[in-house]
Amino acid sequence: TTSAGAQKWGDSLKDLGFLLKKRSYWIISWGTFVGYGVFASFQVLWAGPYLMEVQGLSVLEAGNLILLINIGGILGGPTWGILSDRLFKTPKTIISFGFFVIFLILLILAIIPPGTGLTGLASLFFFFGLFRATSLLMYPHITGLMPLNMAGTTLAGVNFFTMTGAAVFLQGLGSLMQSLYPEGSRGPEAFSASFLLCAVCVCSAAVIYFFTTTEKKGGLEAARE
Repeated sequence: TTSAGAQKWGDSLKDLGFLLKKRSYWIISWGTFVGYGVFASFQVLWAGPYLMEVQGLSVLEAGNLILLINIGGILGGPTWGILSDRLFKTPKTIISFGFFVIFLILLILAIIPPGTGLTGLASLFFFFGLFRATSLLMYPHITGLMPLNMAGTTLAGVNFFTMTGAAVFLQGLGSLMQSLYPEGSRGPEAFSASFLLCAVCVCSAAVIYFFTTTEKKGGLEAARE
């Protein structure tokens, strides 16, 4: 029993070592770190204060716009999945395109003035959720590069960066806004700075994602190279 347990640990460490040597693993992990970090910090925490305190919307109006993010995400998930499987035959192109669209949306949010119309904000929030859903394809992308028996190790490795991204961006953006604008940490300038930082991070993820590889030999059944 002890020998079998030691063998399992040895195999797990060997699989982990193999995963860590993959360039695409680090690129995709950075993509999930940034993608989910920006999404979680915006949708969960900062969108509400931005809409009410900068754009002057009511609680109900802000809630409805945040709901649009989720509606966009719900519609985007199956849409991008179908396009990836049937049209592009790879998630790489869709993911990179999604990052660039989110980059543009963040830039727009950084420069639009207080009092922007409800229709314009609603469009931005809906498309934020719709194109953020392209990031979900990073999971089949990374598993498609690894052997079937490593699916659990692979997803756990990526999920570590996904959850860390949410923690870092949730706390980091607040600290940034407070440090840059201590007298107006929830004012237009503070939110503009946070959106610009997010845009830079998303742009970096979009650029380096072009350097990932695509799956070979039938996705999860890919053999080790």
